[in-house]
Amino acid sequence: MDIRVFDFIGKISFGVYVYHPLVIFLLYKTGFGFSESTVVNYILVYSFILVLIILIQKYHMIFLKKDLYCLRIILPT
Repeated sequence: MDIRVFDFIGKISFGVYVYHPLVIFLLYKTGFGFSESTVVNYILVYSFILVLIILIQKYHMIFLKKDLYCLRIILPT
């Protein structure tokens, strides 16, 4: 099966695993949305966290991995 969404999720899954504690910690320390205990607030906060993590990982894939791949070509192991 060639589903682009699943391919994208597969490519970013490790980065999401690595970055999610940092994003949650930083948002908690800034007090973003964790003050109220309502269902709507939880949905908004976790949706924002998910979008932010995906954007960070997308940036990581575009800029950092491309540069590291070029470095690997220049400096073979």
